[in-house]
Amino acid sequence: MWYAKCAPLALLAALGAEPESLSLGYRKKVYKTIPDRLLVCEMVYKDAIKAKVDPLLALALAFHENKFTYTVSPQGAVGPLQVIMKYIPEQLKERPIEAGLWALKKRMRENKDLCDALAKYNRGAKGACDDPKSGGHAKRIIAMWKSLQSLAPHPTAPTERVTPRLLSPGLSGWTSPRTSQRTTPCGM
Repeated sequence: MWYAKCAPLALLAALGAEPESLSLGYRKKVYKTIPDRLLVCEMVYKDAIKAKVDPLLALALAFHENKFTYTVSPQGAVGPLQVIMKYIPEQLKERPIEAGLWALKKRMRENKDLCDALAKYNRGAKGACDDPKSGGHAKRIIAMWKSLQSLAPHPTAPTERVTPRLLSPGLSGWTSPRTSQRTTPCGM
């Protein structure tokens, strides 16, 4: 399941929306990053399930934060979810994906509105859905999250009518409507 979500996202992250506009040399250079981006995407997906966070929301966040790479921003944000480590508990400082998911869960608990939660994740206390910078970023994440849901809805992902919330225990697998067999999101 993770691969079906990650493969197109990794390609889009590496190449952008219009790959034909890129030079052949640049495309070759960027193609080399796709396996690493797929690995990061898989780790975000699996860690989100472990952390009981909607994995599709986590993928949308990681895509918009830094396109599935392990970079450090000029502001000091680290990892695929671009978390500022000075605000993270000590036990998570060496695990940037888990730290980012912890920060996302914290913002979601503090804010009833998903857009405000994502805006505050992006800009801290200054973030707001009606702020052009942080609100625009949050709205792009929400749009991608809804798009991922519509492509192949994940049973543990909330529907459009429900604000994302932390997943309840035991929802790491799902039942295929075609085969009635229970599988995990990774197809194992």
